[in-house]
Amino acid sequence: MCGSLHSSFACEPAEAERLIVKVQYTKKSIKREICKLAQLYYKNKIEELFTNKPKNWYSEVKKLCSRSLDQLDFNLPELPDVTASNLNKFLASIVQSLPALPIQLSIGVPSPFFLTVSPSEIERRIDKLRKTSLCPLYILSPLIRAFGDFLSKPLSVLFNEITKSGIIPTIWKQGFITPLKKKNGKPGFEGIQPITLTPIFSKLYEGFLADLLNEKILPLTDLKQFGNLKSTSTSHYLVSLIDHIRIILKKPNSWLNLISIDLQKTFDLVNHNILIEKLVSEFSINPLRVKLVASFLTNRLQVVKYQNHCSNPLPIYNGTSQGTLLGPLLFLVIINSLVKEVPDCWKFVDDLTIVESCFRNLISNPMNILNEIGSEALDLDMTVNPSKSMIMLICFLKSSPCFLNPIPPEIYVSLVKLLWSHNFFKFKVGYTC
Repeated sequence: MCGSLHSSFACEPAEAERLIVKVQYTKKSIKREICKLAQLYYKNKIEELFTNKPKNWYSEVKKLCSRSLDQLDFNLPELPDVTASNLNKFLASIVQSLPALPIQLSIGVPSPFFLTVSPSEIERRIDKLRKTSLCPLYILSPLIRAFGDFLSKPLSVLFNEITKSGIIPTIWKQGFITPLKKKNGKPGFEGIQPITLTPIFSKLYEGFLADLLNEKILPLTDLKQFGNLKSTSTSHYLVSLIDHIRIILKKPNSWLNLISIDLQKTFDLVNHNILIEKLVSEFSINPLRVKLVASFLTNRLQVVKYQNHCSNPLPIYNGTSQGTLLGPLLFLVIINSLVKEVPDCWKFVDDLTIVESCFRNLISNPMNILNEIGSEALDLDMTVNPSKSMIMLICFLKSSPCFLNPIPPEIYVSLVKLLWSHNFFKFKVGYTC
Protein backbone atom coordinates (compact mmCIF):
# COMPACT_ATOMS: atom_id res chain seq x y z
CA MET A 1 0.00 0.00 0.00
CA CYS A 2 2.70 2.44 1.03
CA GLY A 3 4.80 1.46 -1.95
CA SER A 4 1.95 2.12 -4.37
CA LEU A 5 1.30 5.54 -2.80
CA HIS A 6 4.96 6.40 -3.01
CA SER A 7 5.13 5.40 -6.67
CA SER A 8 2.00 7.38 -7.51
CA PHE A 9 3.43 10.63 -6.11
CA ALA A 10 6.99 10.11 -7.34
CA CYS A 11 8.07 11.58 -10.66
CA GLU A 12 11.20 12.06 -12.69
CA PRO A 13 13.34 15.22 -12.20
CA ALA A 14 12.55 16.39 -15.72
CA GLU A 15 8.83 15.99 -15.10
CA ALA A 16 9.15 17.91 -11.80
CA GLU A 17 10.87 20.80 -13.56
CA ARG A 18 8.09 20.92 -16.17
CA LEU A 19 5.49 21.03 -13.41
CA ILE A 20 7.31 23.87 -11.64
CA VAL A 21 7.51 25.89 -14.88
CA LYS A 22 3.82 25.25 -15.54
CA VAL A 23 2.85 26.42 -12.02
CA GLN A 24 4.93 29.59 -12.35
CA TYR A 25 3.41 30.33 -15.76
CA THR A 26 -0.08 29.83 -14.32
CA LYS A 27 0.67 32.22 -11.44
CA LYS A 28 1.88 34.91 -13.84
CA SER A 29 -1.21 34.42 -16.02
CA ILE A 30 -3.48 34.83 -12.99
CA LYS A 31 -1.64 38.04 -11.95
CA ARG A 32 -2.00 39.45 -15.46
CA GLU A 33 -5.73 38.72 -15.45
CA ILE A 34 -6.11 40.36 -12.01
CA CYS A 35 -4.34 43.50 -13.24
CA LYS A 36 -6.51 43.65 -16.37
CA LEU A 37 -9.71 43.28 -14.37
CA ALA A 38 -8.58 45.88 -11.82
CA GLN A 39 -7.74 48.40 -14.56
CA LEU A 40 -11.08 47.74 -16.23
CA TYR A 41 -12.94 48.18 -12.93
CA TYR A 42 -11.29 51.50 -12.07
CA LYS A 43 -11.65 52.76 -15.63
CA ASN A 44 -15.38 51.97 -15.69
CA LYS A 45 -15.83 53.35 -12.17
CA ILE A 46 -14.17 56.67 -13.00
CA GLU A 47 -16.09 57.00 -16.29
CA GLU A 48 -19.34 56.30 -14.47
CA LEU A 49 -18.58 58.92 -11.83
CA PHE A 50 -17.63 61.47 -14.47
CA THR A 51 -20.86 60.84 -16.38
CA ASN A 52 -23.40 60.39 -13.60
CA LYS A 53 -21.84 62.24 -10.64
CA PRO A 54 -19.62 65.03 -11.98
CA LYS A 55 -20.02 67.00 -8.76
CA ASN A 56 -18.57 64.19 -6.61
CA TRP A 57 -16.03 63.01 -9.18
CA TYR A 58 -12.95 64.52 -7.53
CA SER A 59 -13.73 63.33 -3.99
CA GLU A 60 -14.66 59.82 -5.18
CA VAL A 61 -11.41 59.50 -7.13
CA LYS A 62 -9.53 60.53 -4.01
CA LYS A 63 -11.25 57.76 -2.08
CA LEU A 64 -10.39 55.23 -4.79
CA CYS A 65 -6.76 56.27 -4.44
CA SER A 66 -6.99 55.81 -0.64
CA ARG A 67 -6.42 59.51 0.01
CA SER A 68 -8.68 60.89 2.71
CA LEU A 69 -10.23 64.32 2.36
CA ASP A 70 -11.18 64.57 6.01
CA GLN A 71 -9.87 67.81 7.52
CA LEU A 72 -9.02 68.48 11.13
CA ASP A 73 -11.92 70.07 12.96
CA PHE A 74 -11.58 71.48 16.49
CA ASN A 75 -15.35 72.16 16.73
CA LEU A 76 -14.76 75.68 18.03
CA PRO A 77 -17.38 78.42 17.85
CA GLU A 78 -14.95 80.92 16.30
CA LEU A 79 -14.29 81.36 12.60
CA PRO A 80 -11.67 79.14 10.88
CA ASP A 81 -9.31 82.07 10.19
CA VAL A 82 -9.33 82.97 13.90
CA THR A 83 -8.64 79.33 14.81
CA ALA A 84 -5.73 79.27 12.35
CA SER A 85 -4.23 82.40 13.95
CA ASN A 86 -4.68 81.06 17.49
CA LEU A 87 -3.12 77.73 16.56
CA ASN A 88 -0.15 79.49 14.98
CA LYS A 89 0.35 81.57 18.13
CA PHE A 90 0.15 78.44 20.26
CA LEU A 91 2.80 76.62 18.19
CA ALA A 92 5.08 79.67 18.08
CA SER A 93 4.83 80.22 21.84
CA ILE A 94 6.38 76.81 22.59
CA VAL A 95 9.89 77.97 21.63
CA GLN A 96 9.73 81.57 22.87
CA SER A 97 11.66 80.70 26.06
CA LEU A 98 14.79 79.62 24.16
CA PRO A 99 17.37 82.16 22.95
CA ALA A 100 17.43 82.92 19.22
CA LEU A 101 20.46 82.11 17.10
CA PRO A 102 22.57 85.24 16.50
CA ILE A 103 22.81 86.38 12.90
CA GLN A 104 26.61 86.81 13.04
CA LEU A 105 28.38 83.57 13.90
CA SER A 106 32.08 83.20 14.65
CA ILE A 107 32.55 79.85 12.96
CA GLY A 108 35.82 80.48 11.19
CA VAL A 109 36.62 81.55 7.64
CA PRO A 110 34.75 79.58 4.96
CA SER A 111 36.93 77.82 2.40
CA PRO A 112 36.89 79.31 -1.12
CA PHE A 113 36.59 75.77 -2.48
CA PHE A 114 33.17 74.16 -2.39
CA LEU A 115 31.42 71.24 -4.04
CA THR A 116 29.18 72.16 -6.94
CA VAL A 117 26.04 70.41 -8.11
CA SER A 118 25.68 69.62 -11.80
CA PRO A 119 22.51 69.91 -13.92
CA SER A 120 22.45 66.14 -14.38
CA GLU A 121 22.43 65.64 -10.58
CA ILE A 122 19.53 68.07 -10.20
CA GLU A 123 17.62 66.37 -13.01
CA ARG A 124 18.14 63.03 -11.25
CA ARG A 125 16.76 64.44 -7.99
CA ILE A 126 13.78 65.96 -9.81
CA ASP A 127 12.95 62.56 -11.30
CA LYS A 128 12.83 61.12 -7.77
CA LEU A 129 10.20 63.60 -6.57
CA ARG A 130 7.05 61.97 -5.33
CA LYS A 131 4.03 62.46 -7.55
CA THR A 132 1.99 63.72 -4.59
CA SER A 133 4.55 66.31 -3.41
CA LEU A 134 3.21 69.85 -3.10
CA CYS A 135 4.74 73.21 -2.38
CA PRO A 136 2.90 76.07 -0.64
CA LEU A 137 1.92 77.49 -4.03
CA TYR A 138 0.43 74.10 -4.93
CA ILE A 139 2.71 73.51 -7.90
CA LEU A 140 2.38 69.78 -8.48
CA SER A 141 5.60 67.81 -8.66
CA PRO A 142 4.54 66.09 -11.96
CA LEU A 143 4.69 69.53 -13.57
CA ILE A 144 8.23 70.08 -12.28
CA ARG A 145 9.23 66.56 -13.29
CA ALA A 146 7.89 67.14 -16.80
CA PHE A 147 10.17 70.17 -17.24
CA GLY A 148 13.11 68.77 -15.27
CA ASP A 149 15.52 68.96 -18.22
CA PHE A 150 14.72 72.67 -18.70
CA LEU A 151 14.87 73.53 -14.98
CA SER A 152 18.06 71.62 -14.15
CA LYS A 153 20.52 74.16 -15.60
CA PRO A 154 19.14 77.37 -13.97
CA LEU A 155 18.65 75.48 -10.69
CA SER A 156 22.27 74.31 -10.87
CA VAL A 157 23.45 77.92 -11.16
CA LEU A 158 21.16 78.98 -8.29
CA PHE A 159 22.21 76.11 -5.98
CA ASN A 160 25.92 76.75 -6.57
CA GLU A 161 25.51 80.47 -5.82
CA ILE A 162 23.68 79.61 -2.59
CA THR A 163 26.44 77.20 -1.57
CA LYS A 164 29.11 79.77 -2.39
CA SER A 165 27.46 82.59 -0.44
CA GLY A 166 26.21 80.48 2.47
CA ILE A 167 22.80 82.22 2.44
CA ILE A 168 19.47 80.44 1.95
CA PRO A 169 16.82 82.52 0.08
CA THR A 170 14.27 84.06 2.43
CA ILE A 171 11.32 82.84 0.37
CA TRP A 172 12.41 79.25 1.07
CA LYS A 173 12.21 79.80 4.85
CA GLN A 174 8.45 80.21 5.08
CA GLY A 175 6.69 76.98 5.93
CA PHE A 176 2.98 76.25 5.73
CA ILE A 177 1.92 74.05 8.64
CA THR A 178 -0.73 71.40 8.19
CA PRO A 179 -2.00 70.30 11.64
CA LEU A 180 -2.62 66.56 11.95
CA LYS A 181 -4.46 64.88 14.81
CA LYS A 182 -2.28 62.60 16.91
CA LYS A 183 -3.54 59.11 17.57
CA ASN A 184 -4.98 59.02 21.11
CA GLY A 185 -3.79 62.61 21.51
CA LYS A 186 -5.03 65.23 23.93
CA PRO A 187 -8.06 67.34 23.02
CA GLY A 188 -7.49 70.79 21.57
CA PHE A 189 -4.27 72.27 20.24
CA GLU A 190 -2.06 70.04 22.40
CA GLY A 191 -3.21 66.92 20.56
CA ILE A 192 -1.98 67.91 17.08
CA GLN A 193 1.24 67.21 15.22
CA PRO A 194 2.44 70.09 13.00
CA ILE A 195 3.78 69.05 9.58
CA THR A 196 5.59 71.78 7.65
CA LEU A 197 5.10 72.15 3.91
CA THR A 198 8.05 73.87 2.19
CA PRO A 199 8.81 74.77 -1.45
CA ILE A 200 9.94 71.89 -3.65
CA PHE A 201 13.08 73.75 -4.78
CA SER A 202 13.98 74.23 -1.12
CA LYS A 203 13.63 70.48 -0.54
CA LEU A 204 15.83 69.78 -3.55
CA TYR A 205 18.58 71.94 -2.11
CA GLU A 206 18.06 70.49 1.38
CA GLY A 207 18.70 67.03 -0.08
CA PHE A 208 21.96 68.24 -1.62
CA LEU A 209 23.04 69.89 1.66
CA ALA A 210 21.99 66.83 3.70
CA ASP A 211 24.26 64.62 1.55
CA LEU A 212 27.19 66.96 2.28
CA LEU A 213 26.50 66.88 6.03
CA ASN A 214 26.02 63.10 6.12
CA GLU A 215 29.65 62.59 5.14
CA LYS A 216 30.64 63.81 8.62
CA ILE A 217 27.54 63.05 10.69
CA LEU A 218 26.73 59.41 9.83
CA PRO A 219 30.15 57.91 10.80
CA LEU A 220 29.83 59.50 14.27
CA THR A 221 26.15 58.70 14.84
CA ASP A 222 25.27 56.53 17.82
CA LEU A 223 25.05 52.89 16.71
CA LYS A 224 21.97 52.38 18.89
CA GLN A 225 19.98 55.08 17.06
CA PHE A 226 17.30 53.46 14.92
CA GLY A 227 15.27 56.45 13.73
CA ASN A 228 15.69 59.10 11.00
CA LEU A 229 18.35 56.94 9.33
CA LYS A 230 18.26 54.90 6.14
CA SER A 231 17.96 51.13 6.50
CA THR A 232 16.72 51.40 10.10
CA SER A 233 13.19 50.98 11.38
CA THR A 234 11.15 49.99 14.40
CA SER A 235 11.70 46.35 13.38
CA HIS A 236 15.48 46.70 13.69
CA TYR A 237 14.98 48.50 16.99
CA LEU A 238 12.74 45.79 18.46
CA VAL A 239 14.85 42.87 17.21
CA SER A 240 18.02 44.34 18.75
CA LEU A 241 16.28 45.17 22.07
CA ILE A 242 14.43 41.84 22.46
CA ASP A 243 17.54 39.84 21.58
CA HIS A 244 19.49 41.66 24.30
CA ILE A 245 16.70 40.96 26.81
CA ARG A 246 16.74 37.28 25.84
CA ILE A 247 20.49 37.05 26.44
CA ILE A 248 20.17 38.60 29.91
CA LEU A 249 17.28 36.40 31.03
CA LYS A 250 19.09 33.24 29.92
CA LYS A 251 21.60 33.77 32.73
CA PRO A 252 20.66 32.11 36.05
CA ASN A 253 19.21 34.31 38.82
CA SER A 254 18.96 37.27 36.44
CA TRP A 255 16.26 39.90 36.03
CA LEU A 256 16.15 43.33 34.47
CA ASN A 257 14.62 46.79 34.50
CA LEU A 258 13.31 48.09 31.18
CA ILE A 259 13.34 51.88 31.49
CA SER A 260 11.37 53.74 28.81
CA ILE A 261 11.84 57.52 28.73
CA ASP A 262 9.88 60.08 26.73
CA LEU A 263 11.31 63.54 26.04
CA GLN A 264 8.89 66.43 25.93
CA LYS A 265 8.41 68.51 22.74
CA THR A 266 11.86 67.57 21.47
CA PHE A 267 11.47 68.70 17.85
CA ASP A 268 9.99 72.03 18.93
CA LEU A 269 12.56 72.70 21.66
CA VAL A 270 15.79 72.21 19.70
CA ASN A 271 18.14 74.98 20.79
CA HIS A 272 19.81 76.34 17.64
CA ASN A 273 22.84 77.64 19.57
CA ILE A 274 23.56 74.18 21.00
CA LEU A 275 22.98 72.62 17.57
CA ILE A 276 25.49 74.88 15.82
CA GLU A 277 28.02 74.33 18.61
CA LYS A 278 27.72 70.54 18.19
CA LEU A 279 28.14 70.76 14.42
CA VAL A 280 31.42 72.60 14.93
CA SER A 281 32.91 70.88 18.00
CA GLU A 282 31.52 67.33 17.87
CA PHE A 283 31.25 66.69 14.12
CA SER A 284 33.87 69.11 12.72
CA ILE A 285 31.59 70.34 9.94
CA ASN A 286 33.08 72.66 7.33
CA PRO A 287 32.48 76.35 8.30
CA LEU A 288 30.74 77.08 5.00
CA ARG A 289 28.27 74.24 5.57
CA VAL A 290 27.71 75.39 9.14
CA LYS A 291 26.93 78.84 7.77
CA LEU A 292 24.38 77.28 5.40
CA VAL A 293 22.74 75.41 8.28
CA ALA A 294 22.65 78.59 10.36
CA SER A 295 21.07 80.47 7.46
CA PHE A 296 18.52 77.66 7.08
CA LEU A 297 17.57 77.97 10.77
CA THR A 298 17.42 81.77 11.14
CA ASN A 299 14.63 84.15 10.09
CA ARG A 300 12.13 81.35 9.54
CA LEU A 301 8.41 82.06 9.34
CA GLN A 302 5.46 79.73 9.72
CA VAL A 303 1.87 79.96 8.53
CA VAL A 304 -0.89 77.62 9.72
CA LYS A 305 -3.49 76.48 7.22
CA TYR A 306 -6.77 75.34 8.76
CA GLN A 307 -9.81 74.50 6.64
CA ASN A 308 -8.52 76.51 3.65
CA HIS A 309 -7.83 79.56 5.86
CA CYS A 310 -4.27 80.78 6.46
CA SER A 311 -2.98 82.68 9.48
CA ASN A 312 -0.54 85.57 9.45
CA PRO A 313 3.15 84.50 9.39
CA LEU A 314 4.96 84.36 12.74
CA PRO A 315 8.72 84.09 13.35
CA ILE A 316 10.20 80.83 14.64
CA TYR A 317 13.46 81.08 16.58
CA ASN A 318 14.10 77.45 17.54
CA GLY A 319 13.12 73.88 16.77
CA THR A 320 13.44 71.71 13.67
CA SER A 321 10.47 71.67 11.33
CA GLN A 322 8.81 68.28 10.84
CA GLY A 323 8.39 67.98 7.09
CA THR A 324 11.74 69.37 5.99
CA LEU A 325 14.61 67.12 4.90
CA LEU A 326 17.22 68.76 7.13
CA GLY A 327 15.02 68.70 10.24
CA PRO A 328 15.41 64.99 11.15
CA LEU A 329 19.15 65.05 10.40
CA LEU A 330 19.75 68.13 12.58
CA PHE A 331 17.70 66.55 15.35
CA LEU A 332 20.02 63.52 15.28
CA VAL A 333 22.96 65.88 15.73
CA ILE A 334 21.63 67.38 18.96
CA ILE A 335 20.40 64.10 20.48
CA ASN A 336 23.40 62.03 19.41
CA SER A 337 25.40 62.54 22.62
CA LEU A 338 22.44 61.84 24.92
CA VAL A 339 23.10 58.61 26.90
CA LYS A 340 25.69 57.65 24.30
CA GLU A 341 28.01 56.36 27.03
CA VAL A 342 25.30 54.08 28.45
CA PRO A 343 26.06 50.60 27.00
CA ASP A 344 22.55 49.14 27.11
CA CYS A 345 20.56 52.00 25.62
CA TRP A 346 18.40 52.06 22.48
CA LYS A 347 17.10 55.21 20.79
CA PHE A 348 14.34 55.58 18.23
CA VAL A 349 14.44 59.27 17.34
CA ASP A 350 13.51 60.87 20.70
CA ASP A 351 12.32 57.73 22.53
CA LEU A 352 14.90 56.19 24.88
CA THR A 353 14.92 52.63 26.19
CA ILE A 354 17.51 51.53 28.78
CA VAL A 355 18.03 48.00 30.05
CA GLU A 356 19.43 47.61 33.56
CA SER A 357 20.50 44.00 34.15
CA CYS A 358 20.47 42.80 37.75
CA PHE A 359 21.03 39.62 39.77
CA ARG A 360 19.09 38.01 42.63
CA ASN A 361 20.82 39.74 45.56
CA LEU A 362 21.38 43.07 43.82
CA ILE A 363 19.18 46.02 44.82
CA SER A 364 18.15 48.02 41.76
CA ASN A 365 18.58 51.78 41.57
CA PRO A 366 16.79 52.97 38.40
CA MET A 367 16.27 56.45 39.82
CA ASN A 368 20.01 57.04 39.55
CA ILE A 369 19.77 56.37 35.79
CA LEU A 370 16.71 58.59 35.47
CA ASN A 371 18.41 61.45 37.31
CA GLU A 372 21.50 61.22 35.08
CA ILE A 373 19.41 61.25 31.92
CA GLY A 374 17.35 64.15 33.23
CA SER A 375 20.54 66.11 33.92
CA GLU A 376 21.89 65.40 30.42
CA ALA A 377 18.57 66.38 28.86
CA LEU A 378 18.57 69.72 30.72
CA ASP A 379 22.00 70.49 29.28
CA LEU A 380 20.39 70.18 25.84
CA ASP A 381 17.38 72.33 26.89
CA MET A 382 15.17 69.23 26.87
CA THR A 383 12.98 67.83 29.61
CA VAL A 384 11.82 64.34 30.50
CA ASN A 385 8.07 63.77 30.42
CA PRO A 386 7.38 61.78 33.64
CA SER A 387 3.78 60.94 32.77
CA LYS A 388 4.90 59.02 29.65
CA SER A 389 7.98 57.38 31.17
CA MET A 390 7.80 53.85 32.50
CA ILE A 391 9.88 51.24 34.34
CA MET A 392 9.06 47.61 33.62
CA LEU A 393 10.52 44.77 35.69
CA ILE A 394 10.93 41.44 33.93
CA CYS A 395 12.01 38.45 35.99
CA PHE A 396 11.64 34.70 36.47
CA LEU A 397 12.42 34.79 40.20
CA LYS A 398 9.97 33.75 42.90
CA SER A 399 10.68 36.80 45.06
CA SER A 400 10.00 40.30 43.75
CA PRO A 401 12.99 42.64 43.28
CA CYS A 402 13.29 45.75 45.40
CA PHE A 403 14.44 49.32 44.69
CA LEU A 404 17.16 51.19 46.53
CA ASN A 405 15.30 54.52 46.29
CA PRO A 406 11.54 55.09 46.14
CA ILE A 407 10.01 55.72 42.72
CA PRO A 408 8.07 58.97 42.34
CA PRO A 409 4.34 58.52 41.60
CA GLU A 410 4.72 60.24 38.21
CA ILE A 411 6.78 57.31 36.90
CA TYR A 412 4.69 54.25 36.09
CA VAL A 413 6.17 51.02 37.40
CA SER A 414 4.82 47.70 36.19
CA LEU A 415 5.93 44.31 37.45
CA VAL A 416 5.71 41.64 34.78
CA LYS A 417 6.33 38.12 36.01
CA LEU A 418 6.55 35.28 33.52
CA LEU A 419 5.63 31.90 35.04
CA TRP A 420 6.03 28.65 33.15
CA SER A 421 3.01 26.40 33.54
CA HIS A 422 1.38 23.84 31.23
CA ASN A 423 3.40 25.00 28.20
CA PHE A 424 1.93 28.51 28.33
CA PHE A 425 3.30 31.85 29.51
CA LYS A 426 1.15 33.53 32.15
CA PHE A 427 1.59 37.22 32.72
CA LYS A 428 1.09 38.77 36.12
CA VAL A 429 0.87 42.54 35.88
CA GLY A 430 0.74 44.83 38.88
CA TYR A 431 1.42 48.49 39.60
CA THR A 432 3.45 49.82 42.48
CA CYS A 433 4.81 53.25 43.27
